[in-house]
Amino acid sequence: MKSLKILLFFLVAGALFMTSCQEDSFDTTDNGKTDVTPETELVNNVFAQTRTDGNGVELECLTILYSFELELLDGTQVTVASDEDFEDILLNQDTSNYIVDFVYPLTVEDEDDNEVSVADLEELVELFASCIPDDGWGDGGSDGSELVPAFLIDGENSCYELVYPINLVDENGNTVTVADEDEFIDALAANPILFFEFPITLSNDEGDVTINNIEELFAALWDCEEFENPCDSIPIGGASYLGCYQVEFPIELVLVDGSTVTVADEDEFANLLWSGEVAGFVYPLTLTDDEGNVVVVDSDEALSNAINDCYDFEPLWALEFLFNSGPEAGCYEINYPITIGGTVVNNTEEYFQVLETINDPADFEINYPASVTLIDDGSTVTLNSNEDLAALFVDCQG
Repeated sequence: MKSLKILLFFLVAGALFMTSCQEDSFDTTDNGKTDVTPETELVNNVFAQTRTDGNGVELECLTILYSFELELLDGTQVTVASDEDFEDILLNQDTSNYIVDFVYPLTVEDEDDNEVSVADLEELVELFASCIPDDGWGDGGSDGSELVPAFLIDGENSCYELVYPINLVDENGNTVTVADEDEFIDALAANPILFFEFPITLSNDEGDVTINNIEELFAALWDCEEFENPCDSIPIGGASYLGCYQVEFPIELVLVDGSTVTVADEDEFANLLWSGEVAGFVYPLTLTDDEGNVVVVDSDEALSNAINDCYDFEPLWALEFLFNSGPEAGCYEINYPITIGGTVVNNTEEYFQVLETINDPADFEINYPASVTLIDDGSTVTLNSNEDLAALFVDCQG
């Protein structure tokens, strides 16, 4: 996590944000109505999200490296080589000749410390919108559910794409409806933080998948090669859960480069997980079950055993493993159709649709026999009972 010095842009709002009020920010449409051109407003919103850190100007997970140039209203360009240059230009700019954009191409450092050349504003804001948020993980909604900070999911960073329109929610509970990717990016730039409002729909070559909560989003995205679950077969249920246990922070993690890092909260944990930097846990690890009991584990084996205790294979837990944890761990693929509570399910999307209609817990029962295909060797395993499913679970934990 980088140390940031936040630049308080509201001090210069009168100068910088005047751009939206200029005559050339408006277009007249064919029907005679006047519409605001979004480009200028988007530039303002992007500037409002920046902060300095010594090496450049940060924009979420991106760093626009020094030196770069800013373009003023009259077309002149100003070189920025340091934090002091950037802050001085913003605080002392002429209100009649203010900043309108960066000068492209820009050299940007991404979250993996790779230098990327950015050709224009469109590329810059798309990279910005794809950043995994640094905060907001673990925040709770009005219904007690765990919120997910919004970020762009598309073919560049995932095997899925968001299906629009979707609803986003701000910190005050207000809903923002976005019709397409451009509006999604504009909304992220215009707000300090936004959250997904579930359900959302993700799409890939196999069709659409309805995502109803943070656990389903984690499971779906970790099915993609771009988002590899670093904790192997441990089911991660959101930003602060392992299986049925809540993680007690702070914890220590081993990173892929062999170093260790102390993680203070859900925000840091989620950000590191999605960045692909986590190799495992440093023990002992303190967990709390759903009854408030403290569980301390001192090894991978102890953690695996504790997770196994979550799965008593009552109907709901059996479904959770069969449709989520096992496939998420890359252990097997389900051979459809499968019957749940008398309802035939032909694919994952239908499974989630069926879940939404079930009111009686008894209807969560898997109607055996069912079968899966093991990914390692392609063999088929027939399941005739929850006991067979339990044995498969142990094998997958391997």
